[in-house]
Amino acid sequence: MSKRCVVLAPVAACSLVLLAGAWSSPGSLSSPPPQESFVVQAVQLPPMLDGLSPQQLLLQASEAFGSDRVQWLHARLWQRYCDEHVDFVAEGRLLIGPKNCARLEWTICTGGAQSEIIVVSDGYALAHALIGQVASQSLTALDDREIATVLSEKGCGGPQGLLADLSARMNDVAMDTGQWNGQEVIRLQGNLKEPVGQGSGQRVCLFLDAQTLWPIRVEQWSGRAEASILIWQFEFREPRLNSALSDAECIREFTFPQLDTIMLSSSGSKLR
Repeated sequence: MSKRCVVLAPVAACSLVLLAGAWSSPGSLSSPPPQESFVVQAVQLPPMLDGLSPQQLLLQASEAFGSDRVQWLHARLWQRYCDEHVDFVAEGRLLIGPKNCARLEWTICTGGAQSEIIVVSDGYALAHALIGQVASQSLTALDDREIATVLSEKGCGGPQGLLADLSARMNDVAMDTGQWNGQEVIRLQGNLKEPVGQGSGQRVCLFLDAQTLWPIRVEQWSGRAEASILIWQFEFREPRLNSALSDAECIREFTFPQLDTIMLSSSGSKLR
């Protein structure tokens, strides 16, 4: 992958890391980048957020979506990356369940071509399919913390993974409130501590729901403030929290054919 593509969020790592290597030439997309629609204004925040610094707010948002509070999560995903080397739009969905079960799907469009990425974990093993190639690994020798790291690296970290990563990688974080696309939000802006390469993204904007702290949107901007360019946009859409699946749905969502070759339990998914 080109060092020009800076991966900010674990949930997006799967697509950015692999797609940049698969499509290294600019594409031609029909839709132009959206104009910034954030309007600064006062917003009534919950009492628990009063007096928090931007960094404390970011940490609280990360804790709000940890596995101890959110066992089931389903969200639609959308992202666009566009610089002089890589240009793509991707839509997908993320499903996270208890006991390290997860499913991530991306459909990627670039330069008129379309491809898919699928990552599935049933808690015992993980499979990763990209452009006709499938890789799998056993998870049984790992503890829960190590499995969580693997899942985040594959893009299945969810909001908690994204927020924890941003908290570790941003400094000089400033906060304001307002509306983004008609929704009351908190906007956190900061710089990357370790930008990579000339032209890499320097500034990050994170939009949180003003009441729930759900991460609605992340933006990455390159260049100086007076001439910055929006290069990466990522959104979590239509979230559903703690809505459990049935046994049949678990079997369907957390099963992948290649997992059978390394499955150490005849029962398959831990949720069955």
